[in-house]
This record gives sequence, structure tokens and C-alpha cells, in this order.
Amino acid sequence: DADAFTLGEAHSGGGHGHRRCVGLTLGTGVGSGWVVDGVPLSSGPGVPKDGRAHHLQVDGRPLEEFMSRRAIRRAYAQACGNSDADVRAIAERARSGDTAATDVLRTALRSLGKALAPCLREFGANVVVVGGSMAGSWDLFEPWLREGLGAVQPPIAVSQDTERAGLTGAALTALRSGSSGASPGAATAST
Repeated sequence: DADAFTLGEAHSGGGHGHRRCVGLTLGTGVGSGWVVDGVPLSSGPGVPKDGRAHHLQVDGRPLEEFMSRRAIRRAYAQACGNSDADVRAIAERARSGDTAATDVLRTALRSLGKALAPCLREFGANVVVVGGSMAGSWDLFEPWLREGLGAVQPPIAVSQDTERAGLTGAALTALRSGSSGASPGAATAST
């Protein structure tokens, strides 16, 4: 769960020490978490509907039509006829100079940046932490995301351990729920 991942990263990972942390999990789709002062939010300034980036749109179309495992594989198959390549293989082909792979990934990451930029600006993100299966290609992906973000350029950290961050966040949520009787995932913000 992206909220648990973001909470774990805010507590003891790439978001530690930052008041306003956004977590992105990039894999099958785009997961997101929005944490302020250690509390996950589901609404408030800059926070997408239900705290989920997959609700965002790019040019009137759902974000995940551009940035998801399915969308990247489909676009690559349309570009070169290869429907067997997965995102990791497409990234390796881009590194090797395959222009179809480069164009497909650049479009996906620019779209993600374009969709996120207004949210990150309004939310006032101090840091964005990226995890998930696509984070392994972040050195390739980050410049394209930053192109899409335009003038909005928060620090970006790559999770050192996506699974551990998620477990840490889940444990923190369980501890807080047990002591307060309220779920921090249901919090909203007005500031």
C-alpha cells in the first residue's frame, strides 16, 4: 500500500526529516501517498482524490493510460511490434540506444511529471520518494520526470528498500490505531 510505503519512508527512509513527503510506487500502476508531519492524508490542498495519483489525468485521459506497466508495454508494442518486452527490458533497450524504447519511456515519465506538478506545488512537497519495481531504472527515468514537472522541482529520493518501508509504515499505522482508536490513513488536511 502506497500510504504505508510513504509513511515508512517519512519515518526512517528517504523522506525522514521532511515535513511534507510524497511517496510514489511505480510498478503495475502509479501508487501514491501524501504525508504531513508523519500523518498520511487522503484529501487537502494538492492531494489528489482519495490521496491517489492514479485518479489524475493527462490531456483529459487517465494517467495510467500513459504511466503503468500495461501502458508502457502497449506503447512499445505499437512502436516496434514487440509485445513480449516488459518494462525492465524496455529500459535496458533505451539504455542501449533503442529510440522506440526511449520515446515510450520518455512519454510515460513526462506524463507522470505533467500530472503531478500541480499537486506537488499545491501540496508543498519537501521531498518525493520513489519506490516500486520501476525504481530500479530511476537513473534513466528521473530526467524525463523532471522534464514533465517543469518549474516544480522538489528533491527526489529513491527508496533503499520499498518492502521494508511498507512494513514500517504498516507497523506505525497499527501502533497508532491501537493507541488512538483512529486510522491515520483517514486524515485530511486543510493546510
